[in-house]
Amino acid sequence: MPGKRLDVRAASSSVPWRNAQPTTPSTAPTEAEVAVEPSSATNSSSTPTTIQQPKIKDLVGYTAVLSIKAVNKQEDRVLGIVKEVIGASESGLGHPLLKVVSQAPITNIFTATTNTGTPTSDCNTALVPTTTTDTSLPLFQVEHLIPLVRKIVPRIDPGTKRLLVDPPAGLLDLGKRRAVLQHLKIELTQFITRQSSTKGRSTSEGARSNEESSLNDQYSAVENSGDNGVRSIFRGILNMPLRRELEASGRKDLVKLIQSIGGFIEVAQDLGFRPVRRPPGYWEDEEALDRELSLFVAANWVRFEEDSDTEELESAVFSDPQQSIDALQEEEEEEEISAEISDKDGNEDEKEINNERFFSQFQQQQQQRQPQEEEKLRAKTGNEVYWYNQVTRKVRWSAPVLPQTLALDDQGSTLLTDSPEDRAMPSRSALCAAGRYDLHQAIVAAGGYAQVSEDLDRYPAWPPSRHLRSFRTLAAELRDFVEETGLPKDRMPTRGELLSMGRSDVHQAITKLGGYSTVARKLRLKSQRKKRGEWRNIEATAVEVRKFAEGKIGKERDHNGFTAGGGGGGSACLRMPTHEELRAAGRHDLRHALQQHGSAEVARVAGLEVTRKTGLGNGKQRQRRLKEIIDAVRQNDEAATTEGVVLGKEN
Repeated sequence: MPGKRLDVRAASSSVPWRNAQPTTPSTAPTEAEVAVEPSSATNSSSTPTTIQQPKIKDLVGYTAVLSIKAVNKQEDRVLGIVKEVIGASESGLGHPLLKVVSQAPITNIFTATTNTGTPTSDCNTALVPTTTTDTSLPLFQVEHLIPLVRKIVPRIDPGTKRLLVDPPAGLLDLGKRRAVLQHLKIELTQFITRQSSTKGRSTSEGARSNEESSLNDQYSAVENSGDNGVRSIFRGILNMPLRRELEASGRKDLVKLIQSIGGFIEVAQDLGFRPVRRPPGYWEDEEALDRELSLFVAANWVRFEEDSDTEELESAVFSDPQQSIDALQEEEEEEEISAEISDKDGNEDEKEINNERFFSQFQQQQQQRQPQEEEKLRAKTGNEVYWYNQVTRKVRWSAPVLPQTLALDDQGSTLLTDSPEDRAMPSRSALCAAGRYDLHQAIVAAGGYAQVSEDLDRYPAWPPSRHLRSFRTLAAELRDFVEETGLPKDRMPTRGELLSMGRSDVHQAITKLGGYSTVARKLRLKSQRKKRGEWRNIEATAVEVRKFAEGKIGKERDHNGFTAGGGGGGSACLRMPTHEELRAAGRHDLRHALQQHGSAEVARVAGLEVTRKTGLGNGKQRQRRLKEIIDAVRQNDEAATTEGVVLGKEN
């Protein structure tokens, strides 16, 4: 009867796939194992008929239709047309792949409608180009890779050239995601171009925080736009716009698309854009840290024009030094070099060598073009042009070579190359002045500036101080420091005293020359740092604490003109210094000694007055203190009893 289904597995077998028991669920069908179903125009006899099976390569041009189960028991929906069949050996998966292609507006990719007009969010909803009447919307090509296995492609009808697809959950989302990314790349690139041309990504309106503002100031996403397309300060690197920037510009549609496929960070990584907010674990990658340092150093090149009357800064942020070079000509030359290298060296093991050769050749071509471009600039402005780097403090009369992003393969792997002379390690002050606290914290977490500089093979950008490398020069600096601060001339200044006065250079020089004790011994100065075990003697501790108390009284007398207690007995008014006073004075050694012996005991030995209650202490001190308290209580009780007896007798 018409429309009766015949499943022919081979010329001598009519067992359908659904009744077969394959040994492996993902086994790919051979050319003789394609399950077919005849159309109504074929033989209507009830007798089983052998139908000629199509070969796998002949499936190109077939229409892929989703099964009823895949569209929530609705009628079949057209998925697309098979444009290519990828063989099992080429796919590397053990089975062929069908490349099914369709076109639809971007608004229909994740919001397809059903027959009733209600939207559906099913992950396997097909794309129907005719569901929209708006012909102004651009159509985007959606490619789906469908595995040619029995569970996913259960039926093939050679009569109508249709194949039934029952995709698992999430399979069609992969193709839809690629289409959305293609649309976002076009829209976001145009958005960045408009933002750069209108306001230069200015942050004067308070659109970004301080850290984000500094990032935009250093890494201008787009320097120029025109007939040659978008050109960035670093070729191939664009800044990912923030959500509030898109919403402020009325592009909430882009925000919804970005959120539907993973969010801003994930989309930025897929598109090769530079996100302002880094994903978790980003700074733990050594390559990412090295990349950020290269971009930071390169972003600090500033172009100046040397005028006879004034020296004017042409741009606050480094503008493209080769803006007069035709972008299309640069791209053609790069493609020629890349093609030449790939022809000569096709071995994958030599990719790194090829990239180095590519960068060196590209750098040579830039250097050859620079004199011509500089002559054009001089002829146009009449001034000499030079470049200055605010990190390395280098001056160049030719345009610097900026970092280049090179594609290593077709899978999205890239390599950032920079000039060897720009592989500098920025200083902490340079990063903090630019608001790059994220980069500073990453360096500190990786071991510090010196360690990161050594690990990444970067030379320090800050010049080493050679002024205080000799003991003679250091002694003169210490002598001047003591005279300015009024400290004792025969005593070595402490670390806290030097740092509080902003003399970190003297502190670092003392550290490099052996430390405070070594320098004090060589310069014959008294050091406050005692020898090991000296604070174990309570008498020595008491003497040092009394000296501190006398020095404090002396300072109060000099400041107020009289002693704390008034009269002539100033020494009788000495009181025990508190831990807070010792901490403020930087006498942590005395604080440690008081913790060993107890403040009350040291005050008793030193003859100092305790103005506040002290703890009971530990060990013998606690027992002694408890005994004193008990004795005092007994004496009070005995005195009270004696007084009562005397009063009774009198009465």
